[in-house]
Amino acid sequence: MIFAAALAAMAVSGCSPAMTDGQRAAAKAERALLDSVANAIAAARLDSCSFLIPARSLQIGAGRVNNVTNEVTNFICADAGKGMFQLASMRGNRAGANGMGGITLEGTLTLRKQSRDRRGNRQWEYSLGTTLGTCRILVDLPAASAVARVYVQGAFTSGSFTLTGAVEPYDRTSVAVGRTL
Repeated sequence: MIFAAALAAMAVSGCSPAMTDGQRAAAKAERALLDSVANAIAAARLDSCSFLIPARSLQIGAGRVNNVTNEVTNFICADAGKGMFQLASMRGNRAGANGMGGITLEGTLTLRKQSRDRRGNRQWEYSLGTTLGTCRILVDLPAASAVARVYVQGAFTSGSFTLTGAVEPYDRTSVAVGRTL
């Protein structure tokens, strides 16, 4: 009776019996293959300058990292030689240059250089020419991951910000765009 109750509790909670060593190795190999494919797709998007990176986390300057961001209003994207980034307030504050409590800059995106280290980590350096001047965008993509770290410098005064998010296909309809400067 107790054994049956324990099995029922395991089934309800989603627990499964222990995996064998072979099953664990097969699951690990499958995860590694899926991560490798996702990384290759993300790298191809960054190479072609056609991507959307919604912010899962955001750090402005040397401040603390905000892990509670709105991916619809905080992002960087590029397509057809044009690039845009947007920062917006999470507090519902609609003041700011873009009407969303932040800033939206759009301009011409140029791929300056790209590199790969011996471990397979890749980096792209872009230049975004906007009405406020040119800013430097560095995108780091670790090996076997589709989650990139984006560092934007010189976009407004001498400030900088860093966002982290998955590299997705360009789709401007999936984000809310404020007024651009």
